[in-house]
Amino acid sequence: MRFSLNESGEIVYRIGMLEPEGEALLRADVTLVADGSRRELTLGLEKVSSLVPEGSVYEYYRVDGIPVVSLRGSSFDSPAMEKFVADAQEVRQEEAVIIDLRGNSGGDAAQMARWLGVFTDGATLVSPFTGAQLSTKTVRELIFKSWPVLYRVPVEILEEHVVTSETGWSEITLGPIPERVPNDVAVVVLMDSRTVSAGEVFVEILASLDNVVLLGTNTGGRSLAGNPVETALPNSQLRLGFGTGLQLRRDFVDREGIGLFPDFWVQPEDAVKLAVKFIENYGSR
Repeated sequence: MRFSLNESGEIVYRIGMLEPEGEALLRADVTLVADGSRRELTLGLEKVSSLVPEGSVYEYYRVDGIPVVSLRGSSFDSPAMEKFVADAQEVRQEEAVIIDLRGNSGGDAAQMARWLGVFTDGATLVSPFTGAQLSTKTVRELIFKSWPVLYRVPVEILEEHVVTSETGWSEITLGPIPERVPNDVAVVVLMDSRTVSAGEVFVEILASLDNVVLLGTNTGGRSLAGNPVETALPNSQLRLGFGTGLQLRRDFVDREGIGLFPDFWVQPEDAVKLAVKFIENYGSR
């Protein structure tokens, strides 16, 4: 049994289960026991489908007066990211906000940290990961070829921060234990299985704020290998991408392929309208 919302945005229980991607067990055998009687039921289950991202990487709009911050990914520097960060000043004045991270494919987590810094009026919110970065000459070359294109990272920034080491690995960085951050704005975060990588980091850091509710399905669970690069095989010219860093959450629990769980499980396609009704039902400040 999992917490969910009905069509009116009221909290209910629903029967649900996690299945490996590609498998579809669309029924559940249930035994009901009450007052000495017993009843066997087979219930049909509805398979959850994730949102296919459409539109701009960043959008800011309102539904029934409630602001919606929609972010499908992030790059190092772009007009969309500058507007995303600037809008946080307005959002923090609201009583409630919906942050839509469905289909967020990740990117530059620093842009999300900048938004959070503005939204929380200066709180320092960092990635709760422990890990290490490959630091070979090959990886350095791939980063210089990939990141200016993938993430719009200026070469001068790479020159300053991307180094090689004798061991081929950086020193291990120990992520902090997340602390609760005071927050008076009611925040509903939307997520699904296409929320991955830095998008999952954003979800996890948002969850450390007070008055935050996660709505949707589990995220994709794709954060073990970070800082990806792209290249082409020399003969076939097939494109491939792969991570160059290893990272685990501070509790050292591997959630690869499982992801982060929402507080309330709902179909991603219904998430915005249910978030609005949830806020209307249960209030904000």
